[in-house]
Amino acid sequence: MKILFVNQTYMEWYRGANNFDHPTNGGSWVKEHGDDSADTCNFLPLGTEDMVLPLQLNDGETLTLKGALCIAYISTMRTKDGTPKNLHLEKIRDCQGCTKNNYVDDVLVIFCAKRPGDAWPTIVGWYLHAYVFRYYLDVTGPAGEALYGNIIAQAKDVVLLPQEERKWRVYRASKDGFGFGQSNYWFANEEQSPKVKGYVEDIVKKIDAYQGDNLMDYSLCLNCGSTVPRGVKYCDQCGAKMFRDAASGAVDMGILGFDPFLDVMRLATQDGIPNITVGDLHALWKDAQYTAAAFGLGHGAVAAEDAAEMAMLHLLTITTTTKGLLLIVATNEKALDLQTVKQTEEAVRHMAGKDGEDMTILVGAVKDNDLKGDQARVTLIACE
Repeated sequence: MKILFVNQTYMEWYRGANNFDHPTNGGSWVKEHGDDSADTCNFLPLGTEDMVLPLQLNDGETLTLKGALCIAYISTMRTKDGTPKNLHLEKIRDCQGCTKNNYVDDVLVIFCAKRPGDAWPTIVGWYLHAYVFRYYLDVTGPAGEALYGNIIAQAKDVVLLPQEERKWRVYRASKDGFGFGQSNYWFANEEQSPKVKGYVEDIVKKIDAYQGDNLMDYSLCLNCGSTVPRGVKYCDQCGAKMFRDAASGAVDMGILGFDPFLDVMRLATQDGIPNITVGDLHALWKDAQYTAAAFGLGHGAVAAEDAAEMAMLHLLTITTTTKGLLLIVATNEKALDLQTVKQTEEAVRHMAGKDGEDMTILVGAVKDNDLKGDQARVTLIACE
């Protein structure tokens, strides 16, 4: 059986840092990057069950993945100049001959982290039937967002344990004679210790037998912090909308020059936005000290509104003093209409609250026939 243990920062949900969930115990990386740590979204479901995501690999091969996905980032060791080292796939159990492979598949990846106050790491979740890549992939996500990671699995094959179930201890080689060393990867090879075989067999039995709650079946209400079952449209504690038909993510882009700002816009629109000129964009960006972007993907009767509201909600976890927004609505040619665009702008202003009343919003609409049926993608770029 192909099996790999990986170590990450500690969080409850791993769906991005927010007011209720921040990364801890991630070593120097978290101390340096805080909420921007790259592994904070390791259990964030992306896309829908009918999604098709082609991945272009380094050797020109295309790997096509289907369905909603989770994409994880686990830090590798680095060279002296800071370049990430490749992952030695051939060290994974039953992968001894994979010395030239870009990836291996059907791997049980077990995610571990040290909870604040604990003396040792515990297992927090796992990916079944995962793809593990030798190098990091730059992936364009379903909502047009930039993703970076080296482990991918279908969301239906992912389990994230509730905090009370995170009690299966993981060992450290320096203290216990086997387990994690200095790397964030433990290949669980029996050469390390005779105890490895029995330990791994016990963990696999526990995983196979697990029938408890899976946080992948729930959402975190970003308004009040309550746990809400997936499929429920409104939080029963505070009434906030739960966006069951939308997904989104946000990116902190810091101090961004105008040319990179245009590059982000072009990435989202491919051919530019009708009726929005470079002069309009200059006026929006002028004097901006800070830039952030959010991407939303929705489907259903109010796909664009849902996507816009959720994207704005994520954007507000990064920046709260936005002076202007670029809002881009994308649907297929049949679904694109002015009413949808207008309702989407109103949804963004509503989410922004009082600040949204006077906010400058440049609104554009583009056709993207890769979006099927009632899908809509929304891109928000905020200038602060």
